[in-house]
Amino acid sequence: MFIELELAGLHSSYLFTAGRTQLIIALTLAVGAILLLKRDRYGRTIIALGCGVAIASSLVALAVHTTLPDADLYAFTLSPIVSLITLALAITTVVLTYAESTKRWLAQPPNGA
Repeated sequence: MFIELELAGLHSSYLFTAGRTQLIIALTLAVGAILLLKRDRYGRTIIALGCGVAIASSLVALAVHTTLPDADLYAFTLSPIVSLITLALAITTVVLTYAESTKRWLAQPPNGA
C-alpha cells in the first residue's frame, strides 16, 4: 500500500510538472509564431527554444514510460506513441524554422509595404 501511495505521489508531481512545462511550450511557440509572422528574425529563435523544451519534455515522458512499466501509468500519462509523435513534430518544426526558404521569406519585404 505504501508503494502505491508513493507512486501516486510521483504521478501527481510528474503531471503537475508536465502541465507547467506544456504551458511554457505553448506560450513560447505562440510568441515565436507571432514574431515570425511579423517577419522578426527572433521568432525563429523563440520557436526553436520552445521546440527544444518540447523535445526535452518528450524524452522525459519516454523515460518515465520505460522506467515505470506500470499498468496504471497510462491512466496518469499519455502513451509512448504520443510522446514519439510530439518528438517528431518538434524536430520537424525546428528543421523547417531554420530552413533556407524561411530565411528568404523573412528577408522579403511584406506585400503592400
